[in-house]
Amino acid sequence: GASPQPPATLKLDSSLDCLWTNFKICLGLRNAIGRFRKTSGHFLPNGKKLERLGRIRRTKNNERGGSRGLAPLRGVGQSPTVLAAWRGFFMYDGKCVGYVHSVDSGGMVDGPGIRYLVFLSGCSLRCKYCHNPDTWKLKSGAVATVEAVLRDIKKYRSYLKFSDGGVTITGGEPFVQAEFLAELLAACRETGLHTVLDSSGNTSVENAEKVLKNVDLLLLDIKSINAEVYKRLTGVELENTINTLKVAERLGVKTWIRYVLVPGYTDDMDDVRALAEFLQPFENVEKIEILPFHKMGEYKWDDLNMEYELRDVEPPPAAIVDRAREILRLKQ
Repeated sequence: GASPQPPATLKLDSSLDCLWTNFKICLGLRNAIGRFRKTSGHFLPNGKKLERLGRIRRTKNNERGGSRGLAPLRGVGQSPTVLAAWRGFFMYDGKCVGYVHSVDSGGMVDGPGIRYLVFLSGCSLRCKYCHNPDTWKLKSGAVATVEAVLRDIKKYRSYLKFSDGGVTITGGEPFVQAEFLAELLAACRETGLHTVLDSSGNTSVENAEKVLKNVDLLLLDIKSINAEVYKRLTGVELENTINTLKVAERLGVKTWIRYVLVPGYTDDMDDVRALAEFLQPFENVEKIEILPFHKMGEYKWDDLNMEYELRDVEPPPAAIVDRAREILRLKQ
């Protein structure tokens, strides 16, 4: 997540006319702050099975794609989880559905104000320092319609708007479920809620254009500007991330860059300087956040019986973090 931000100051009107409104706001905050829920079962009624709509077709470039123009994801290798995400998409009663890993109705670090966080399951990257490897598998989440997710979000709409907050879609990598992501963001926009997308940008240009048109703020994770380091850290190419940033600029989407400082991987100051120079022309990039590497998610790798390659890597010294921030200060 981003560097911690203080919660918005809530100034309650003491007039009699507003007592009921104030009571509802306080009640909502009491029930919501810090509330994190791992979804279980299905959002669909009666546990009915999903129906896959449409057949696999061949596109002009001989890549597989979905039946409604969902562009194929390039450069992801042959991960069964990823393939399942772009071999068409799932429908239920004519509605697009997705897999939701968990939700948090009191987020305060992934965008302005208080946020309702939706963690979509499925990821096309395999980051060595990932603190949510439990979100990698697409079907690790509960099946959900856009309407079901939105119905839960609306329970908290009053204090989300009151705090100048909104909805943040994260993961996993949300673009793995590009069709569901696009529809969910559009639905949130229609309700008047501020939308944030937290993503690595690892998707096609077509998907980026479809999704970002309903995004108010993009939190874009650039793991490294060095293509070789990026591939070594994530298992995928850097190109898709850069293309997504260019789409965001063209559409005028405000963007915050997130850069995780990992000793031995992304702490080379020449690479940090190259990142600053690369980002300088992008007028939509409002700031860059340096996120020092931490090991708070290491236990999840152990729980999943997965090898954690960075077990012996320690968080970067404060001096290195300060130096990186100094180099990037022109974009803070």
